[in-house]
Amino acid sequence: MIEQENGENNYIQITGEVGQEIRYSHTSFGERFFEVEVIVKRLSDAVDKVLVTLPERYCSQLKAGSCIGIRGQLRTYSKDVGDHRQVLLRIFVREVWDAQACAEGINQVELIGFLCKEPIYRRTPLNREITDLIVAVNRPYGKTDYIPCICWGKDAREAAGKQVGEPIHILGRMQSRKYVKLLPMGEQEERVAYEISVMRLLSNYEKMILG
Repeated sequence: MIEQENGENNYIQITGEVGQEIRYSHTSFGERFFEVEVIVKRLSDAVDKVLVTLPERYCSQLKAGSCIGIRGQLRTYSKDVGDHRQVLLRIFVREVWDAQACAEGINQVELIGFLCKEPIYRRTPLNREITDLIVAVNRPYGKTDYIPCICWGKDAREAAGKQVGEPIHILGRMQSRKYVKLLPMGEQEERVAYEISVMRLLSNYEKMILG
């Protein structure tokens, strides 16, 4: 399992390149928050462009083009985008540091939660097995984040058999991908989805051994 502090049920660590200038997001309880895109490289040389929300006190450490490391949690927000409502997945920053290099980006996620919707099992045109999950992860003050996850191969088959309300423990990485949405009038619109690509579903036995 990922080495983390305080036994958190929602943990992410990334290293990557700050992709753009920081922009204002919102104010909560008198504290200002900002948003920035971070570009994280995969081993395949493809990249994931993930969105990060951070308190104003960290902003001086982030400059466009610089390499940074981030630890935090995944958060979901519901927002009106155009004529539809969209659930947005963001990294909420708890710690920032200067990274030595961005050549091999770190991208590690650990989630412990509950399955809150029926799994959706399917096959791609290339016959790869996929299961889509929504994992509910609780946080303090009665709030919950509903995090989209995607499983592959053997994990997809295992995830497809899980029941709503069943506990689930995931290791993976955050990814971004573009897709085309067909609109009611026949138009097509390119959108970006953010989700957790599951690298491993932990069984109860593995949790006892690794924990």
